[in-house]
Amino acid sequence: MAYFFPAPVDEQLAYLRRSVEGLRAGGIWGGAYLHDTTLALLAVESAMARDLLPFEAVRRHRRDVSEALAPFGEQLAGYVEIVADEAIAADDDAWPELCGKRSAIELLLTRYAGSPAVAAVDPSVVARLDDHLRALGREHGPVDPAFRIPAMPAAHAWWWMPSEPPRPLAPIDEARSMIEERLSERAERGLRLASLETLRARLLTVRRIVAGEGSPRHDDAELEPASVLAPDEVALAAPELAALLARIAGELARR
Repeated sequence: MAYFFPAPVDEQLAYLRRSVEGLRAGGIWGGAYLHDTTLALLAVESAMARDLLPFEAVRRHRRDVSEALAPFGEQLAGYVEIVADEAIAADDDAWPELCGKRSAIELLLTRYAGSPAVAAVDPSVVARLDDHLRALGREHGPVDPAFRIPAMPAAHAWWWMPSEPPRPLAPIDEARSMIEERLSERAERGLRLASLETLRARLLTVRRIVAGEGSPRHDDAELEPASVLAPDEVALAAPELAALLARIAGELARR
């Protein structure tokens, strides 16, 4: 599945549009198109973070997708149940793909929560899925970083189970959360700019640590040195740190 994600965001968006059109057409391939739509959403969210898509374009995309998915609540709820059943006894080869499906579901539940289709998903089924994932994590261990989808939040803990996500991801997640708040329809001009300044300083510290150029200061004692990251983790973290810093700098420049 990971081979799909390096494509430019325009290609990812085009694939998502085709998948949604197939879903609307219905018929015997409806289930396949729903799976393709969730995979495409996962890829688009990863690509939008990587390619620094303008905030307004991200808002517009999420609004359009939420509206397009609105009639498919029953199908989406059924899809989550199917994934939960798949997770009962997934083998080692299926483990990364199952984590991708769970991340797609989580993105729908959070970043597309305004769609009526998402409201149809039964939280108890999601909880059952997560129970199965925890068991699979103990059996199979963390997903190889080479098969991990870029820009997944530490909250998507299934990728690292049964371990915890690397601790340097905590301020990266903080940055993601703040950017998501800025992307929300409720966001106001100048929201938390002072916090963005503080966050930028913290991310610069994290980038130095990840690059092996220093150790945490006493006020960043919760950040562990880069030695806790495998080389593949460093390769994944460094470009995302650069992208997050660029986004924060753009926000600060518009104050």
